[in-house]
Amino acid sequence: LKLLLDSTDHSAEEVERRIRILHVANRNLPSENFEIVAKALLSRKRLAIRYFGRASGTESERTVSPQRLVHYRDNWYLDAWKNYVTFTGRARRQAYWMFALFNTIAIVLVSVADSVLGYPGPYGFGLLSTIYSLAVFVPGLALAVRRLHDTGRSGWWMFIGLVPLIGFIVLLVFFVTDSQPGSNPYGPNPKDTPAA
Repeated sequence: LKLLLDSTDHSAEEVERRIRILHVANRNLPSENFEIVAKALLSRKRLAIRYFGRASGTESERTVSPQRLVHYRDNWYLDAWKNYVTFTGRARRQAYWMFALFNTIAIVLVSVADSVLGYPGPYGFGLLSTIYSLAVFVPGLALAVRRLHDTGRSGWWMFIGLVPLIGFIVLLVFFVTDSQPGSNPYGPNPKDTPAA
């Protein structure tokens, strides 16, 4: 890693922000593809990755936009952000709830910023809150649809949320339900599919 850092023209801050090393256990494994992935990451290029799904027994390919490399237990992992507005496929329960948690915290912070900057609007939504809400609406909707797909339901179930109170409760139950085992009409189980 030190050789890579010394051989690039990227700032140390940029490299530290995009590559994280977690020392937990010691396993020495060859990192044949590390250099290719690291160069794509630092050059902000997309990667086409071919992998074998153990559950389905098939080989697949996906394109990812690398965001950060993580070194954990002497293995390299790639954090990718590829499903930003994708309505097809499946999303794990953890992905949905982490998105929900992050957005709850973000909307509180943005609302406070609205108040401090003097932008509060009607019903507590100021200029910044409105901009943020509009920016995450489609990605949030896409993730909710993929979450429904993961439980074996169509994305059209989102419309049940329009029914006062009952719709919210039904969607909440669907969102906390575990993944449907194995493949379903919407794709392979994300628990069986490698992240990168």
